[in-house]
Amino acid sequence: MPLLDLSIRNMERRDVPKIIQMLASQGWVVDERILQPYFDLDPSTSFVAEIEDQIVGCVNSLMFGEVAWLGNLVVAEPLRKRGIGTALTIAAAKACELKGAKSIVLNSVPEAVTLYERTGFRGFVQLERFAGFVEKKVGNAEKCEVGDLTGLDAKLHGYDRSRVLHNVLDGAYVVKCRCGDNVGFAAAKTVGNKILVGPILTTQPEERLYLRLLSCVIEPFPKDIHVKLEVPLINPPAMNACATSGLKETRLNLIMVRGKEIKSDYTRIGAIATDGDLG
Repeated sequence: MPLLDLSIRNMERRDVPKIIQMLASQGWVVDERILQPYFDLDPSTSFVAEIEDQIVGCVNSLMFGEVAWLGNLVVAEPLRKRGIGTALTIAAAKACELKGAKSIVLNSVPEAVTLYERTGFRGFVQLERFAGFVEKKVGNAEKCEVGDLTGLDAKLHGYDRSRVLHNVLDGAYVVKCRCGDNVGFAAAKTVGNKILVGPILTTQPEERLYLRLLSCVIEPFPKDIHVKLEVPLINPPAMNACATSGLKETRLNLIMVRGKEIKSDYTRIGAIATDGDLG
């Protein structure tokens, strides 16, 4: 049944408490920091859905030149399967395309894949979500800054995400490790009551380097806090490192793309960066 009084508008700062409430209701790991990049960089591609002046859905997106990232899509549970998620997705995608996006990327949970397929997205890379506790530290790492990993991040993803990474990873702990000629970086931060790890990046895929990066990047955090991260299935060394560390597989997600194919090398991405929606 169509919702005749549904309206879609740009997200505003006054919407933050309601959006946080909606995201948290899904079991997502959230606080107000995850919305800050969308205001700092470009709020014109993020939207809320309203019925009778009440927010019933939201979606966020960020621009990286000709590539956009869409996330945080949620609709109030009593109003799902009524076209609100589709309307929000289309609004965000069109806004990004009007600003020059040739490719739009998102990370979908299994139950949302059909919705995104209806709006022009197709599967790109599967992710395995890992969660739990890392059993022991392996080796050592050098503390570094977000700016130290942005060059490799741009090379592996195929587009420059440095402005967004500086914002999303504000306050994160970042480390660098080397195994012979192989160099890697990892970042981690606390959001809510979870340690979110990502990105993990290496010049070459190597299980022992991923294990070192993972164990060292969480070292400053309390040992009784759950660790969560998402790993591309096409990177077996990273998958094996997570299993060896003691983390458990929890579910599969799917990176999807609309428009032009992106040239990302997920065989060397040990974990993706996340803005907090790892429930």
